[in-house]
Amino acid sequence: MSKTIPRAAKSSARRLESGRVGQQVAGAENVEIKATIEDKNLKADLKLFGLKDSDAEERIVYFFDTPKLELFRSGVIVRARRVPGSDHDSTIKIRPVLAKDVAAKWQNNKGFKLEADAGDKGVVLSASMSHAVSKGVIKRVVADKNELSAVFDKDQELFLAEMCRIRYRLDKLDILGPIPALWWKVQHPGLPFPMTAELWTRGDSDMMLE
Repeated sequence: MSKTIPRAAKSSARRLESGRVGQQVAGAENVEIKATIEDKNLKADLKLFGLKDSDAEERIVYFFDTPKLELFRSGVIVRARRVPGSDHDSTIKIRPVLAKDVAAKWQNNKGFKLEADAGDKGVVLSASMSHAVSKGVIKRVVADKNELSAVFDKDQELFLAEMCRIRYRLDKLDILGPIPALWWKVQHPGLPFPMTAELWTRGDSDMMLE
């Protein structure tokens, strides 16, 4: 059965698009709404959404930064991710950005993504460049603690150099991790859209559900 959208709802949507929220997400391909569940509420929420370890996709995540986390503090995330039995990838993500400041050559690159991250601290636009990494490369680089640049391609290096206010060399960064994670794609009767959930286990054994 088809449903029509009420005129009032359409009017509200137009106001959102033309107002502050619309300005914040302008140019984004999608909006990612994030909520973080603290350790003390984990068991209840995992049970509520039926999230079982046996149904999850395993992920092993590494971050790359300076000892003082200068990239993170500058709004830059440099990450590599292993998915056992599936594809591996690396990502350089920069936020905040303005869509108009991102060159067309990046927006037309197949590894590029422009999205709005919405959370309890507001909405921020981020630009990221991802690259598929051959199996075994991330594990070798982490074990040898050198040749970090093998995890990233030339487009990512140029993207970082052009988009970041401060210059960094990828091959000089420290390796942080691994951080094991479990990932689910969830359908819930209380939600009109699919939801993803990711359970992170930090180095201090604390857990966090996003």
